[in-house]
Amino acid sequence: MKLSIQLFSSILLFMICINNIHAQKKDTAIYVNQHFKKSWKNGPLISGHRGGFDSNLPENSLARFNMIANAFKKSAVMLELDIRQSADGDLFIMHDETIDRTTNGVGAIKQLTSTYLESLYLKAQKGDPTQERIPTFDGVLKWLSAHKNVYLMVDVKDDLWQKTVQKIKKKKLEDRCLILTFSPINTQKVYQLSSSITISTLISNEEDWERIKALNIPFSNLVAYINAKTPVSLIEKLKKNGIVLTSDISENVQKHPDAFDKGYYTEFLKTKQVDILITDYPFAVKELLK
Repeated sequence: MKLSIQLFSSILLFMICINNIHAQKKDTAIYVNQHFKKSWKNGPLISGHRGGFDSNLPENSLARFNMIANAFKKSAVMLELDIRQSADGDLFIMHDETIDRTTNGVGAIKQLTSTYLESLYLKAQKGDPTQERIPTFDGVLKWLSAHKNVYLMVDVKDDLWQKTVQKIKKKKLEDRCLILTFSPINTQKVYQLSSSITISTLISNEEDWERIKALNIPFSNLVAYINAKTPVSLIEKLKKNGIVLTSDISENVQKHPDAFDKGYYTEFLKTKQVDILITDYPFAVKELLK
C-alpha cells in the first residue's frame, strides 16, 4: 500500500509538472488578447498613428516614439508604424513609397540602398529639417525591448510578411506586436508564419467575417479591424466571440488638425466598442479620456 501511495504521488507530481510546462508554453496570442481585454479597464488601448501627430516631430521617427512612450509613462500605449524595404533588402520605417515628403532625399525607397537611406534626415511635420534619421525595423525592435509599456501595430507594405515576422520572432517580441493585414490571404500568411502572433484583419461585413472564420485561425489570434461600413449587429457578434476590436479616428483625413472634443471619442467608443483606438493624437486623446 505504501509503495502504491508513493507511486501515485510520483505520477501526480509528474502530471503537475507537465501541466506547468504547457501553461508556460501557452499561445502568446492568447496572452495578448487577454491583456487587451483586461488590462485597460478605464478605457481603450490608444494607438498613435505613425507615432502620432501631437508635436512637430517627424512621423515614424524614434524621437516621436520616445515622446509618446515617455508621455504615457508606465501606462500602456501602442504605436502604429509602416514597413518598407530598401533595394538591398533592409527594412525601414516609412509610410510613403517615396522618401520625398518626409526626408531630405528623393526616390522610391525600394530603389534606394540602405547606405543612402541611412545618410538622410527626416523632416519635421512643418517640413523643417531635423537631425533624425530614418529608423530601421531592427532599430525599432531594439528600442521596443527597452520600453515595456509600448506595443507596436505593424503595417507591412508590400509582400514583406516573412521577413517582418522573422525579425519579431528573433527578438522574442511576438507578444508586443500586432500585425495589420487587410485581406484573408495575408491574414493566413501571417498565421502560417507564426501561430503565436496577434493579427489584425479587416472586417467590414458578414462576408469578410465568413471568410476569416473559414481560415480556422483561433479567435485568440485575431483583432478585428472594423470601419464605418461594419454594421452594429456584426460588431456585437464579434464581441460575443471574444474578439478584440480596433478602429481608427483618422483626424487628419477628416481635415481636423488636432484632437476632437471629448464627446466625439466617447461616442465613437460607445458605438464601435473598440479595445484599441487608433488616433493621430494619442497623448491628447489620453488626456481627454481620463
